[in-house]
Amino acid sequence: MIKRSEIVQNGKEKTKRKMSQNRRDFRRRIAAKRAFKAYGEEHHQNRSGNHLQDRIGSVMNVDSLTAKEKVESVSKWLDSSLEGHSLNCIVNAAGGFMMDDIASPDFYDQLETMWSWNALSAFQCGSIASRYLLSSSSSLLVLTGAAAAFGPTPIMLSYGTSKAVVHHLVKTLSCSESMPKDAKTIGIVPVTIDTPPNREAMPSMDFSDWTKPETFAQQIHEWANGNTLVNGGLYQFDTKQGETTITLKDSP
Repeated sequence: MIKRSEIVQNGKEKTKRKMSQNRRDFRRRIAAKRAFKAYGEEHHQNRSGNHLQDRIGSVMNVDSLTAKEKVESVSKWLDSSLEGHSLNCIVNAAGGFMMDDIASPDFYDQLETMWSWNALSAFQCGSIASRYLLSSSSSLLVLTGAAAAFGPTPIMLSYGTSKAVVHHLVKTLSCSESMPKDAKTIGIVPVTIDTPPNREAMPSMDFSDWTKPETFAQQIHEWANGNTLVNGGLYQFDTKQGETTITLKDSP
């Protein structure tokens, strides 16, 4: 006969193993996001010699500042740096990933983190864009959604819901009178990004079906130099055997 104490102990061990796996997955996903963001920064700096992303990133990572204070701090710096000029493309590549469900013991801690990293960072980027994006049909605000957020996400609840907020924000800003006239707001929707951490985490997968970070950066650069995008559109990047197709999955 199995004693109740043994069942409880086995349950605790399983919970510990699951939480440990969640932490490992979390670190890998964060590393992937940073790799995506780092490529964008390097691509931008190599072309223009400008270090806007470094400066803005350093402000946004200051935990002692409130969300509003971070936006105001960036705005103050942009006022002095741009000298009255505007930006034609603003991209939010911040974010992160966590696995959890509604019954997870640390769900609310992770929900707060996912909200801050995925949703709140998108709102902050939208605020900056409302002030500094050029009034032009070629101007873009690009927010980062997630293919998983198109449907239920029971094993990554905080992540999925925070990304669903980003999808909604894209549509809302696209019709907001507070945004610069004629400027567009779109969402890029990755499925799986081909990064070293993801390869390490999922070595048995077919990497040729993953989208490389530079594919996102190159496409955004092309869009920023002239586009026929749908304002408020969510553009999903699907890669098969090394070939990436971009599909308008949803629009207002």
